[in-house]
Amino acid sequence: MPLLNLQDFLHGLNESLTPPESLTPGPPPAIPIPGLPSPKLPEDILAPIFDIFTTSNFHNLRIAVQVNTYLYNRYRSQVYRYISLDKYKIGDFQLHATLNLAKSNSTVTSPKIAKRKLTRFTSFCHSSTHLEIADKESAQGLVEVLASSSLKNTLHVLQNVEYLILKPDFVRFLQKIDYHNPKLNTDKAPDSKRTVQLLVRYLQPRHMCIDTLRADDKKNPKSPEIWKIELLKRNWKIESMTFHNDVGDTRVIFTNVATQRFFVHTLYGGPANLVPSVDRPFDHYPSEVHIHQYTNFTPPQVTISAGLEPHIKSKDVRVHEDYTSTQCASCKRAY
Repeated sequence: MPLLNLQDFLHGLNESLTPPESLTPGPPPAIPIPGLPSPKLPEDILAPIFDIFTTSNFHNLRIAVQVNTYLYNRYRSQVYRYISLDKYKIGDFQLHATLNLAKSNSTVTSPKIAKRKLTRFTSFCHSSTHLEIADKESAQGLVEVLASSSLKNTLHVLQNVEYLILKPDFVRFLQKIDYHNPKLNTDKAPDSKRTVQLLVRYLQPRHMCIDTLRADDKKNPKSPEIWKIELLKRNWKIESMTFHNDVGDTRVIFTNVATQRFFVHTLYGGPANLVPSVDRPFDHYPSEVHIHQYTNFTPPQVTISAGLEPHIKSKDVRVHEDYTSTQCASCKRAY
């Protein structure tokens, strides 16, 4: 029997394998080709065949979830693991959340359809393990959905997110000073501190990835983005934090995170100065600090501030000159 690609195989599937309704738009269903067999495959045979086609092939995964409900349920957790939100995408997310999570179903004629849409949207969200927040608009839009009193089940919508990826524009949003005087704050959307407080309530990630903590080397506990990140993770059990494009020679060590990894901006390769993120003792200090940088110093020099020195030993700090040896736990980047 000659080898088939996935599309050829779909041509031969029995017509009873109908796609689930209301899926994300994708390629049109295959048109049966006269003369090709139409096997009635039981699920225990169909699944291993599709496993072969979909292994390490995201395009085939997207096709597989459109074949029928059985395959949709089998592969949806692999397709919908990563949610990436920015100011251009957040509107679509808000729209789908409003349509599928609304407590009032006045716009839906059939309760059965409403229940199916609710189940499908929440299952999509529950399948997501990675959440990327790109900017101010996406963060504000997300928390408006999660905190909405007109929507149901929002407390658990993103309950399975384990990896939180914060992009540079969002971190710049945290860097802004919030004005609580109503006359000064004319923006109806939540300010950065309120946005952080709401994210704390509705997320429980175990790993954080931060791109460009600050665009300069002026890092200290009073920097708005630093104390807001401390506020953000205060009630979370964060196991690791990764910092990409870390500028300057200062490496900020955050509280109560066992493993902290820094990918230093390529323009900086001098000595590393480790400083604490708060002016008080930590409950728990990191057991591993990894710094990835190109350096002209042999061996690379690391200075540990007085507040950290009794608790972090030089042997716990490792400097790597190879950027490609380790990937970020959250976004899988190695720079």
